Amino acid sequence: MIRFDVQVNDEPYCRAGLDPTGVISVILSWVELRPEVLASPRGQPGPHTTLSVNGYRVNGPISEDPDVPTDLTHVHWGDVARLLEPGDEVRIRVVAADEADDPIETPQLPSIDEEDDEGAAA
Repeated sequence: MIRFDVQVNDEPYCRAGLDPTGVISVILSWVELRPEVLASPRGQPGPHTTLSVNGYRVNGPISEDPDVPTDLTHVHWGDVARLLEPGDEVRIRVVAADEADDPIETPQLPSIDEEDDEGAAA
């Protein structure tokens, strides 16, 4: 199986992998938001640079009907968003391996549309 070995500053961070199906993303983000321009309650003022290793475990069949939701569990490895500093080095190596670190399950946030619908119903 394909796995992602992630290192930060030459130290192992995680080996991310899901079986048999799922989605894994390794994301480096830089954010600079000022409170007066935040449109989403999820936003946090910046600046900050983060590393996220996350994805979705697929728990059942995926329907071809777009109106039938897929049973997914949001997962992450390590911190939900690890803060990085200037000079930090992140390495990602694609490996073929049987073993992977166990992911941590996280609750899935509602989409912005769902939040708008809840606000309209109140």
